[in-house]
Amino acid sequence: MKRLVQQTGESAYLNVPSRKMPTEDEAGIYIAIEEGTHSVRHTSWVGRSIPLEGTAAGQVLHGSTPDEGYVVVSNGVEPDVTAIAAPILMGSRVVAALSVVAPSYRITDDDAEAIGKLVAAEAATIMDHYAVSTA
Repeated sequence: MKRLVQQTGESAYLNVPSRKMPTEDEAGIYIAIEEGTHSVRHTSWVGRSIPLEGTAAGQVLHGSTPDEGYVVVSNGVEPDVTAIAAPILMGSRVVAALSVVAPSYRITDDDAEAIGKLVAAEAATIMDHYAVSTA
């Protein structure tokens, strides 16, 4: 997450599915953040749950990631915010979503593509780092 912030200047998050109760809509919960370096940035939502429907992290956690390896959603959880998320896999199972969240005015289509590639690359290495650190 620190590398994503260094490369983009934007806030990076880790999101996991929350425990679903029979009467609740599906949700995810932010469990970690590395805040961006811009003075205008998305600040910590750690501990906050978000709906999975209509969000970048939600699409990833549902296994709906396109072949590019990342999802971009503008105005998903809140207006004027763009999220770019990629899956963290354990085997073939999506266990978390890694995302960059930024004010939409700073994210062009080209920026979204470049950031998406960075997020997907970082997400692909996370379980490798975990396996090495627990060995």
